[in-house]
Amino acid sequence: MQLLFEKSFEYGEHAGLGLISGEVRDIRTAIPEHLAVPHMGWNGLNFPKDMPRSPLFAGLAEGEHVYFVHSFAGFDCKAHCIATTEYGAELTAAVQNGNVYGAQFHPEKSGETGLKILSNFCGLEGRT
Repeated sequence: MQLLFEKSFEYGEHAGLGLISGEVRDIRTAIPEHLAVPHMGWNGLNFPKDMPRSPLFAGLAEGEHVYFVHSFAGFDCKAHCIATTEYGAELTAAVQNGNVYGAQFHPEKSGETGLKILSNFCGLEGRT
């Protein structure tokens, strides 16, 4: 997902592909000091209330858990954010711009919920 952003500050400042507006920064800039980094474990997905649910998450309930392993996240990307998670602060969990999708979590390690997301992704052919 992070490569899709305009800019990243992981191991220096680097240009991204620019397919998603915003930038990738260390989550330490947003979360409380006492939380471990990298953020590793199961966290629930939250979907923005001010936009329609992405077809990537069709059939999933608010709060379903997926598996994360990350120290960086997308910021300043509200227009493209289709899911967030809570880890001491709200962090971007997934983004979409047209038919470009990115997930911060690991669907392949996320059990039945991850399989549903991957199945939904496979069913997106021809949709925008």
